Amino acid sequence: MIEGQSSADQRNLAVIAGNGLSIAFTEKLILGNITKKLLERLTTLGDGDRDLQSALEAIASPFDDESREPDARDFERLVGAFETHAATIQQLDSLVDLLPNASASLQDSISEVVHFTQWLRDIGTGLVLDTIRESEPESIQDTLAVHSMLNAMKDSFGGYITFANLNYDNLVMKAFTSMSFPFCDMARGDFKIDFHVTDDEEGEPRTVGTYGAHPLRQDLDFPQGSGHRIRLVHLHGSFTYWESRETKQQIKIVSEAVHNHSLLAQTDIDGNTWRPLVVLANTKEKPRRVQEPPFSLGYDALDAGLSTAEHWWIVGYSFRDSSVNERLLKAFVASPATPTVLVCTYGEELSRSSIEHVFGWDARQGSSKDWLLIDRGGVSGHQNREGWQRFIL
Repeated sequence: MIEGQSSADQRNLAVIAGNGLSIAFTEKLILGNITKKLLERLTTLGDGDRDLQSALEAIASPFDDESREPDARDFERLVGAFETHAATIQQLDSLVDLLPNASASLQDSISEVVHFTQWLRDIGTGLVLDTIRESEPESIQDTLAVHSMLNAMKDSFGGYITFANLNYDNLVMKAFTSMSFPFCDMARGDFKIDFHVTDDEEGEPRTVGTYGAHPLRQDLDFPQGSGHRIRLVHLHGSFTYWESRETKQQIKIVSEAVHNHSLLAQTDIDGNTWRPLVVLANTKEKPRRVQEPPFSLGYDALDAGLSTAEHWWIVGYSFRDSSVNERLLKAFVASPATPTVLVCTYGEELSRSSIEHVFGWDARQGSSKDWLLIDRGGVSGHQNREGWQRFIL
């Protein structure tokens, strides 16, 4: 309960936001468009570095098909390739230790390959995130339709709102900030550190920028009360989430540091002490990665949000992520009362039966229309249509 409000005003809400929400901000973030732009960058980034260029071209070649336009599944496979290669080689490295007669030269060779794949993974991760960052709309005027929808969310639910964002961009954060929403996120706002950006092009390291940063939470210790009742959780990280290579400290930096110094576009990363902290994995690797912090804590926050809300708003999500679907099913089955679920999608591709399947709903249980609402008109104007109006009753 939030002090100072009547119980009628304190309905909680759980939100899962997928790529469709980012597309509502700008069509540049359609995954097919991002994939196309990413492929263009992959084939030119390694100019001047033969090893890097060959590796990037090898990763890009299976997806570089001029006979068709890339789609969302191509994006998932392409970005997942960077983490998959690194994880495979790391597993090989651990197996070498089990060989009874493994030579030192073999171990050194495998270690060298491990280092190269990790280096390639970090370059690829930065490149993916930088491509997404560059696609964000520059003007707030371009995002007013989404702002209106988010305002309707805030005004319709006066309790705690757990907003689980599956996107890597910073658009929801910027929207919440620009509209002065009472929110907190996975960063510890009560503890601030300095993040220094250095440059050693002239042979001597020098600080070229200092920015505020906050450590990421290690527990579900969100501040209580009406001033922080919206909890923004990036389940798979964000381009503002970074990790120290040495100490493994995890922090959130301000987006200005990323923009001003092109931190994500660097290829000479051996001297960098920080790396982006996101899950860019395929369907095989992702369940393992989301068990690691800070992602595991984000999923714990989602679990808590689903278990304490009778209304679930799922916007722009394809229902293709097994880790998210597993949490939805678990919470739905465990809920003492069937939650009201509103799915905001665009078009007819996402069928009612496929959504029912994720929730474990069998046709023999009756119609799902009593609890599952589907709006197929997209995010823009969603708050003015029948689905939303029924949802907030």
